[in-house]
Amino acid sequence: MALKKQCVLEEKECIGCGECDRCDLDPDKLCDNCMKCVNTGAEYRAIMVDDFALEAELEAKTHDHHHHDCSCCDHQH
Repeated sequence: MALKKQCVLEEKECIGCGECDRCDLDPDKLCDNCMKCVNTGAEYRAIMVDDFALEAELEAKTHDHHHHDCSCCDHQH
């Protein structure tokens, strides 16, 4: 069973809608990392971080999750 990806914009499972790839300044454009949204003259900018995981932790979870006997085939995941 694959790990389900969480939506980064809402509290739900990712459905692959692509909304998170849209430009904050121009919703008709896909984000190309131009950084215009960050490099503005605003006095205050913030990004809310509600969770983080180290790459090694993610790899360990993926490794542990995928190593089990599979009843649907003849190999181990």
